[in-house]
Amino acid sequence: AAASAYKTYMMPFQGKAKLGAPAVTNGGGAMGLTWMKNFMTACSGCQIDFVAIHWYDSATNIAYFKDHVTNATAMAGGKPVWITEFGASGTDAQVNTFLQTVLPWLDQQSSIERYAYFMVSDGLLVSGSAPSTYGNTFKSYTG
Repeated sequence: AAASAYKTYMMPFQGKAKLGAPAVTNGGGAMGLTWMKNFMTACSGCQIDFVAIHWYDSATNIAYFKDHVTNATAMAGGKPVWITEFGASGTDAQVNTFLQTVLPWLDQQSSIERYAYFMVSDGLLVSGSAPSTYGNTFKSYTG
């Protein structure tokens, strides 16, 4: 159904805008990258300029984040990957360490074309009207 809808509603924009595959998260089983692989097979002949993914988990699961991104890159078959949302849970120090570790790694991955941390709100990337500790860390890599 998703491939059919993509062909109907997205393909008319081919050549007018970059077309991304539907974003999937890091859910297991039939969700996430498994769903994306099935979509890509069902949508043969579709113009897909990039593959979009999300990731949410503990800030201490750095290896899991890197594995998910690496698996998404392999599944994308040479198309750029956009991490349109990612978020790590934990203490401010844990999230800061997570970002200090994964942001330089992401910047080294030629297949990662874009990435964005999830949600700018008080207590996350900002504290009051200024960046939080890890907001400053994120800003230092994207500014």
